Amino acid sequence: MTKPSASGHDTKHVRIAKNHCFACGPDNPDGMHMKFRFDEKDGRAWCRFTCRCAFRGPGARARRLIATILDEAMGKVNKLRSVIAVTKTMEVEYLKLLPLRKTLIAEGRGAVGPRTQARECSPHPE
Repeated sequence: MTKPSASGHDTKHVRIAKNHCFACGPDNPDGMHMKFRFDEKDGRAWCRFTCRCAFRGPGARARRLIATILDEAMGKVNKLRSVIAVTKTMEVEYLKLLPLRKTLIAEGRGAVGPRTQARECSPHPE
């Protein structure tokens, strides 16, 4: 079942008055304003987004932007279990440049084992 889009880091147990998150915060005038949708059955969260020119830059700036998008998608999967969590470590293998002005989908999927909680994410064309 797909749930409607959502922004922010609220869960059904925690409400945050203002959200200035760069990736998803509606209260951040300079942010990306990503709005995720949730699929409880498949344990995934996804969002369509377009990388605007203002967010792009050479080298490290572009890599940080990609890491932010991937981290946000992975983190949103936690909302399916009403958990607020932060990333401890993250490894990204950069294979391609992120295209400008094209709609992409960031998708996070969760897998829970007896002692691990893995999150994976990939941006792909719509």
